[in-house]
Amino acid sequence: MAQAKDTHKWTPQETRRLIHFRATRDNEFLKSKMIARKQWELFLEEMGVEGKVTRQQASKKWENLKKKYKARSITERALDWR
Repeated sequence: MAQAKDTHKWTPQETRRLIHFRATRDNEFLKSKMIARKQWELFLEEMGVEGKVTRQQASKKWENLKKKYKARSITERALDWR
């Protein structure tokens, strides 16, 4: 696999496509690590970012988005308690 540069800046459109891709294929990603790897490779191919982004970077982006969502959700619920 080609080494991707670690300087790729995700556009809002790419991020939305990542969220949509990952959410609509949740069952596939949960089957096995090998299938999940293939799904990330498919995503990179569909996005045309092969060589710019690795499957590991796409996966990390997804994990970071989930963390941000959870943190924001917790913060918003805490504010509602006031």
